[in-house]
Amino acid sequence: CRVNCLPFVIPTDRLSLAGQCSSCKPGQNVTFTWTVYAVYANEIKGPLTEIPTTTDFDKENLVLSANTLDRSTDYSVRLKTTRGKHSSHSIYQFKTSGELTGGTCKIEPKNGKSAETEFYVQCLNWEGGRYPLAYNIRYQSSVNVETTVTSIKGKNDYEWILWYNGQENTSPQTKLPAGRNNTNYTIPIFVEIQGTYGGYAKVNLSVQVTIQKVEGDKLLKEIEDLGKVDGAEEPQKLAQQVITLAQVLNDGQASTTPEVTNEKLRLTLVKQVSKVKATTLPLIQQTSNALKLAANNPAQVTHETQVWHDLLLFWSVGRWMDGWVS
Repeated sequence: CRVNCLPFVIPTDRLSLAGQCSSCKPGQNVTFTWTVYAVYANEIKGPLTEIPTTTDFDKENLVLSANTLDRSTDYSVRLKTTRGKHSSHSIYQFKTSGELTGGTCKIEPKNGKSAETEFYVQCLNWEGGRYPLAYNIRYQSSVNVETTVTSIKGKNDYEWILWYNGQENTSPQTKLPAGRNNTNYTIPIFVEIQGTYGGYAKVNLSVQVTIQKVEGDKLLKEIEDLGKVDGAEEPQKLAQQVITLAQVLNDGQASTTPEVTNEKLRLTLVKQVSKVKATTLPLIQQTSNALKLAANNPAQVTHETQVWHDLLLFWSVGRWMDGWVS
């Protein structure tokens, strides 16, 4: 086995097996024939010739494509190696990981006000996967993500915003932006739970978050107070709070003054993103979402704001490309 060789094979990943003829000499004509069998209710099914591969079944190596094996199923892969009149057989047996079952997830409280109420998601009693479990929680943005910032132009769509990614079954408490008024201010929330060997479950939740008006000077102070959050120790918290306050602006909830303009609020928000120490791919995605939402209104994006966006985006991508990210 070369790829996906854990005690339980993860069906959402590809499986790569290598054939070998230890007694063969270089240049000898050797043929390889792979067959795949599955066991369902103690009955052997196969050979499964319809399973998608990237190699076919007559090459030295066999690669089964991702998302082709059933969960919680026993498989037997058999290899016949033929050289002239001589042949040999070998078998590789494995079991695929199953679904996580029996658990629940909830969000508390069930409703609240934007940029004021603190919410959390908690998941309990999931079984069927090896521990520790990993949790990925996202919510749908309330505004279309559209920006004129050249380096981060993207699809004009409702983004799924990362709330939490980690091994704690209870998310950090956080404030959320308002939902869309055409959905009665309801925000869809998507929770993924994954075990060490690929056991998987997903849960759909929702919460009602209504709009409230915020004075511009109060919002500016909240943005400036983000400087108190340690971007190295709590990067997810900082990025999430930037996203929430950006969406307060995007929802038109801020009442501005000549001294506190939307342009100033957006620039101050973008500068706070620079303090997020994005050291994983989910954090880089979360930082990118923060940048997109902070630049959502083209009329309020100044030249200075665009320069900050460009620098931050290239810095984040550069860290990932250079292999600095763990």
